[in-house]
Amino acid sequence: MHFVISVFIAVCLIAVVVLFAELFPKWVQYAFIAVSCVISGYALAILVRKIAEEFAWYAKPDLMPAFYAGTGVAFVVAIIVMVIINKKANKAN
Repeated sequence: MHFVISVFIAVCLIAVVVLFAELFPKWVQYAFIAVSCVISGYALAILVRKIAEEFAWYAKPDLMPAFYAGTGVAFVVAIIVMVIINKKANKAN
């Protein structure tokens, strides 16, 4: 249940950034995206732990290292998406 709640909160934060992009300054948008990435990383860490428990492939990993790895992955994905969006926006102009 924690996984679902974390994913829901992360999606809601991104939706707020998209819906109110014209109202918020850039630093507020980046803060929302950073918090969303951290929450997504936590959700990924929970997912990895649940998969490890369910399939018993290896011992259940500690939460913090999995959280750090998940947060890193979420930040990398967010940066890649922002670069792609900026390139498409520059081509349109």
